Amino acid sequence: MVTVPMREEDVELQAFSERTLTEREASIYSNTETWKLFSSWEELRQDHLKFGLSEEQLQQLLDFRDKFELHEELAA
Repeated sequence: MVTVPMREEDVELQAFSERTLTEREASIYSNTETWKLFSSWEELRQDHLKFGLSEEQLQQLLDFRDKFELHEELAA
């Protein structure tokens, strides 16, 4: 017998970076669990700029570009 797992069982996401929410993110996403998946570093950068991430925090996140290719890995 072959058992094929559901997609949710097949993918395990692991964080490679953590930060506190910006005030704007906290007001929009308060009391809800939210996952965002990005397939490019530029898409991730634009989203984080939209929510007011400081330049220093954004650079710390983008420093992972050399470790993770987002067409192979997903960032949340």
